[in-house]
Amino acid sequence: LGRRGVQARLFEIALLQLESSAAAYASQLSSGRLTLALRLDEEHRLVRKEVHVQRGDGTIGVRSVGQLSGGEWRRVGLALSLAYAQFAQARAAVSCNVLVLDEAMGGMDADGQAAMAELLRTLPHESILVIAHGLQRDTLYGEFDAVDTVQRVGEASSVRVGDAEMAVFGS
Repeated sequence: LGRRGVQARLFEIALLQLESSAAAYASQLSSGRLTLALRLDEEHRLVRKEVHVQRGDGTIGVRSVGQLSGGEWRRVGLALSLAYAQFAQARAAVSCNVLVLDEAMGGMDADGQAAMAELLRTLPHESILVIAHGLQRDTLYGEFDAVDTVQRVGEASSVRVGDAEMAVFGS
């Protein structure tokens, strides 16, 4: 193989590793309904994302990310983000013990939120901060070690850390 051939092969191997992790995360987040395939285009310049979706009748359909529902899109996005982080840690020795997810549960149904909470418990991070507006089930709050709440009423907001109210902001 020439120089470009070696580079192209290394890229393909890296893409397969990324795909494997992302597909596993997507499957976990969707109870096996979603898997992700990453493919190079004909010119080997762009990565195409295909989502394999298990339909209600058990058949598998292929969709682009743009054709997914909001909850499916969130699951695939989180799966890719976690796979990229895992890849960077393994390949570039880049690691972090904190994970921050802002509105990652938005658009997800209760089952999706529960699957995400379950997956987050398995990750090797010391601290995971999840910012969410209203979980679909009150029981999901119990999935987290600590829950701090910001509640807005009219023009004022209050902050509750655990069971203790800390401050009121606004008028």
